[in-house]
Amino acid sequence: MVDLTKLSKQQLAKQLQAMLNDLEHAKSEGEQQRILHDLRVHQIELEMQNRQLRETQQRLEISRDRYSDLYDFSPVGYVTLTNKGLIEQINLTGAKLLGKPREQVTDLPLSTFLPKADQRHFFNYLHQVFESDTKLATELRLKKDDNTFCQVYLESIAVRDEQGKANTCRCAIVDISEKKHAEELLCQAHDELEQRVEERTKELNQANKNLMAEIAAREQMAQALQASEARYRSVVDSQSELICRWRPDGTLTFVNAAYCRNFDKTREELVGHSFMPLIPEEDHAGIEAHFASMHKDNPVGTLEHRVIAPNGQIRWQRWTNHATFNEKGQIVEFQSVGNDVTERRQVEMEVKRYREHLEELVAQRTTELQASNKELEAFSYTIAHDLRSPLRSITSFSQILKAEAAQKLNDEELDSLNRVISSGKYMAQLIDDILRLARITRNEMRLENIDVSAMCQQVAARLNQSEPERSVTWKIAPGINVWGDHKAVAILLDNLLENAWKFTRDASNATIELGTSYDQGEETFFVKDNGVGFDMQYVNKLFHAFQRLHHPSQFEGTGIGLATVRHIVERHGGKVWVQAVEGEGATFYISLPKRAESRKNNSTAFHHSFQ
Repeated sequence: MVDLTKLSKQQLAKQLQAMLNDLEHAKSEGEQQRILHDLRVHQIELEMQNRQLRETQQRLEISRDRYSDLYDFSPVGYVTLTNKGLIEQINLTGAKLLGKPREQVTDLPLSTFLPKADQRHFFNYLHQVFESDTKLATELRLKKDDNTFCQVYLESIAVRDEQGKANTCRCAIVDISEKKHAEELLCQAHDELEQRVEERTKELNQANKNLMAEIAAREQMAQALQASEARYRSVVDSQSELICRWRPDGTLTFVNAAYCRNFDKTREELVGHSFMPLIPEEDHAGIEAHFASMHKDNPVGTLEHRVIAPNGQIRWQRWTNHATFNEKGQIVEFQSVGNDVTERRQVEMEVKRYREHLEELVAQRTTELQASNKELEAFSYTIAHDLRSPLRSITSFSQILKAEAAQKLNDEELDSLNRVISSGKYMAQLIDDILRLARITRNEMRLENIDVSAMCQQVAARLNQSEPERSVTWKIAPGINVWGDHKAVAILLDNLLENAWKFTRDASNATIELGTSYDQGEETFFVKDNGVGFDMQYVNKLFHAFQRLHHPSQFEGTGIGLATVRHIVERHGGKVWVQAVEGEGATFYISLPKRAESRKNNSTAFHHSFQ
């Protein structure tokens, strides 16, 4: 800025020098006095001008400071660029947009703060600015040190000298990132709104079509209703069922022709009157209680009661009643459809009398069967005892004969003698198994909680001791418990484990497992082996007495064991089934009811078994 005080002093010195020169050349004293007077006046004027200039200088300095503050703290970034794109001047706001102090960005190219994708566009824009005399604007992205970008609006104009040459341009930079973000959100909201409007328009159009279709359908329904009403009256009157409508106080509002015929009255004699006089007084209380129990959540009810026929006889009718409610949930009308069930009631009474007589017969037959079972039980034990004695004799004498005459017998005779001894032992075992099965049927069950895992450990120890030369791997899951009869479950488990022990005899790595599984949500336990198994097409024979799937020469047994297992499970009200693969083993599954169910099922199973 020009120093006005210094300039004023320089002008004053020139004027004084000129006046002094005029004073030297003055010829008369009067002219010298005039020049001196003018010199004093001019000096006073100059001093006044100098004072004004100093005041103006002070005001200009204050204005300059204000301008500097406005320039630096403006919300708009101001930058002066050379025609090479170098930063010549920049305010604080502009430096903040670039993310660096002002002294670090001066003389740097503005393009270094732009992403490469925007640099070509910037140079083209700068060239247009220096070629034009008007303001030009564009949008750019500024790159910051943290590799983030901000969107800016750049407005520039070239500064020309007296010769019209432009060496610099002034630029205003405004951060429009938030504006751009708002515009994007606005566009997105606009698109969403348009989509919603479009969807809503489609919905309204569809709703309009549906409404028009519903109006048309209602018109058709109204026409159909009128026709239906006529058909309804015709159909109702042609029905054999008794149909009527009546108010809660019993007053009939409609009856069909069958109702009129049944009571031998006309519609005029029935409609507008109560139906209660047509019913014996003894049934009134039950009928009133039935209709009093009907409400909005229980709008339909069925009732049988007596009526008085026109000839005075008492007949039975069965009615299905449907209540109709108003907006307050109050019953406004009943519609009832009835049939004469007198013959059915007579048949039911006959059936009841027959059932009572049948129960007497069943009780009598049960007593007879109990006596017969006791006789049969005594007979079975007698037969078993009578069979045991000669059987023991046959076996014993055969063994003595073999011991004394074995050297005298040929191979065929010795084989026949061995067959007799083997058959005797088999017969004895068969008698024991049959008696054991009969004993299970006869004994009363005492239910308790049973630790099947511990029971299995005991059986496994006994089997290992019986054949110590065998190597069998036992897998016994702990904590398996069932609710049942301890003796019966022990017999069941003995049969299953002894079978598994027997049929794994030839397995190289014999394994017997006790575990649990779930079948249709019920917990079961199973006994699994990797023995000979069997073909599942013969599974239906497996749980029946004397049915065997292997020849006695291969595996000993009587065929009673699995029948005993089935009988024990059925007495408990449970289920037993098996899965097997020939040559790979078998798995027997046992499902016994829980405590509460077992008590109920046990009584039923015992009753069926006893009979």
